[in-house]
Order: sequence, then structure tokens, then C-alpha cells
Amino acid sequence: MGRIHELLKVVKPTEFIAVPRVYEKWQSFIKMKIRSYSLSYQELFKWAKNRGLKNTEAQQKGDLAPFGFSLSKFLVLNHIRRDLGLD
Repeated sequence: MGRIHELLKVVKPTEFIAVPRVYEKWQSFIKMKIRSYSLSYQELFKWAKNRGLKNTEAQQKGDLAPFGFSLSKFLVLNHIRRDLGLD
């Protein structure tokens, strides 16, 4: 990720549009970082990722956020956004 990763942490953009390769690199970065954690945190990450997906699907339908989304956002998802510089 290098310099751009660090720059995003400083700049903190409100919107971010990129080519698919950038998102693929982020996905690799996240997976690598998650692998370094304990199995219980890896399971927590999988659960939070699922809650995030369910929330996106609910938003597209105009429904409320699924049960547990706020907790998953607090425990995991916000930390990932911060690590990427997108908080």
C-alpha cells in the first residue's frame, strides 16, 4: 500500500473512487492483516463482514439495518476503515 496508504490516513477523503485494482490491493491488505490475528478475531471479522453485506442489501431495499450491524461496525468495521484511511 505504501505512500498512498499513509497519505489517505492524513488526508481522510470524504469520497473515494478508484479503479478495481486499488480495491483488490485493499482486500489483500485486509486479508493479510486479519490472518495475523487470533482465530477468534478472524471469526469475528467474518461475522462483521457478513453483517456489513446484509446491511448493504437492506439499504438497497430500503429496509432497516440488520440485527448486530451497529455492534459489528463498532467492533470491527470502523477499525478497518481507520486503518485504510477512510474514516
